[in-house]
Amino acid sequence: MRSLPMQLRRLLVVLRQTLAIPDVADQQAVIDYVRSDTEFRGAKAWILILAVLVASLGLNVNSTAVIIGAMLISPLMGPIIGLGVAVGVTDRLMFFRSLRHLGTATALSLVASTLYFMISPFDQAESELLARTTPTLLDALIAITGGAAGAIAMVRLDKSNVVPGVAIATALMPPLCTAGFAVSQLNLEFFLGAFYLFFINSVLIAVSTFAVVRLLKFDHVQNADVQQARRNVRLIWAVVVITLIPSVYTGWNMLRRQAFATAIKNFTAEASTLYPSTSFVVSRSEWHADTSNIVLTLVGKELTDTELSDVRGLAQHAGLTHVRLDVVQSRFTANLGTTETDPPITANELRDLLRHTVADLQRTDSILAEQIKHHGAIGTEQLVFEVMAFDPDVSTFDLAGSTAYATYKRRPTSSQVTKLQSWLRIRLSNDSLHVQPVIL
Repeated sequence: MRSLPMQLRRLLVVLRQTLAIPDVADQQAVIDYVRSDTEFRGAKAWILILAVLVASLGLNVNSTAVIIGAMLISPLMGPIIGLGVAVGVTDRLMFFRSLRHLGTATALSLVASTLYFMISPFDQAESELLARTTPTLLDALIAITGGAAGAIAMVRLDKSNVVPGVAIATALMPPLCTAGFAVSQLNLEFFLGAFYLFFINSVLIAVSTFAVVRLLKFDHVQNADVQQARRNVRLIWAVVVITLIPSVYTGWNMLRRQAFATAIKNFTAEASTLYPSTSFVVSRSEWHADTSNIVLTLVGKELTDTELSDVRGLAQHAGLTHVRLDVVQSRFTANLGTTETDPPITANELRDLLRHTVADLQRTDSILAEQIKHHGAIGTEQLVFEVMAFDPDVSTFDLAGSTAYATYKRRPTSSQVTKLQSWLRIRLSNDSLHVQPVIL
């Protein structure tokens, strides 16, 4: 026990030696290097434009490898780190210079990506594009840690591959290209989400750089205002808090959405255990911050009102509160004697069931025939193209009678589905048509 304090001291010495940064370059040399790396003109501007085109191609074909290659050759990190260093040493001239060059680089990236997506024949939002439209607090944490790693690499005597790695981890280029895609599609929601992700990454990389510069006790520039330096720290904290508020909100909603999906799985599993002769199929589920919607289709043995009440109780028990649960019992598979205790179906019951089924099929066939007669010149394939042009979020489309099944790449809003339904009713002259959204 007496030797424990000595062991702790030795451990602290080892940790201090391990975590120390002994190879800090000359401060002025580091600042001069960062200052020269902030400029965007000539060859560096062309390299940025080409990197944007490569990244846009990667997003277009959904290729992660191509996107990583674009981030490796992108020089976008320079002015962002320059901002952090400028604030850290209270260099106003360097700050505004870095800010100006960052604005130039951002504008070049947006213009280049927008022009590419305007002429590209592939205008579908693939998963790599969609992943850059919903930033969360996790993206902020990546930017903070990655920015700190890049700042430490900047002050080392031997430059390594850390900075390109930071560019890949923080993903500065893809959000800008996604914003260009949004501009080409006139999609404000996409643009705001993608550009906000780029803004988060830029701000937090600069803040991490500022923190490293101050921790390493870089000297302020000559004639620096001490009061101004203190105001800069308070301003930085304010900017960070304001920047993180939306990401905290979206991250919280993401957790709630995942909890909603888990609760649905638990609910259907418990219901299937309680009523094994009935299958519980979630035909539609929509999470909303206030009240969510679930459409539950029962296939198999029909449940009584009391049993349906028990099913709703199971939903509450599974955590599906503030949820509108619509239960639809499939008439076609109801009362078919699916268990050994059920009485076998009689010939008259089977005849009635088949009569109703044939009537449904004839009704559907007549509706389709009327639609084909009215729109004989326009085939199903043409209608699919029109629907996808009307709403780019729709990936596949199918029409069955008076029900249109639209498969969305991401969860559609209620107004989005209503607009498509209204347009289809006018397009097909069918006021009873209903759009059934399907989520990939």
